[in-house]
Amino acid sequence: MSDQSSASDPKQVKNAKGKDKRNAQQILNDYRTVLGTPEGRRLIYHILAKCGLYHVMFSGNSRHFFNDGMRQIGVWLLAEINEADEEVYIKMQSEALERRRNGA
Repeated sequence: MSDQSSASDPKQVKNAKGKDKRNAQQILNDYRTVLGTPEGRRLIYHILAKCGLYHVMFSGNSRHFFNDGMRQIGVWLLAEINEADEEVYIKMQSEALERRRNGA
């Protein structure tokens, strides 16, 4: 049996859309689980910081393309986080500020 579906079969198209929707919902739930812990928020915030969301990425050479790719990953991850929980990024920022104040 083939795993391929036919775009001309309405039943297969409907089943594929349902599967995609369930997969997307599971990913959002996974984000919520990770972001529901201090460790998960700290890790995701660290990844976002490494992506250079708030830095000027233009370098005047080919490094610019790498930097922009990193930034785009950060923008994508931030959008995913905001879809999962609109308020968690503010919490992550507050926790990061508290860590900096405490020298951690």
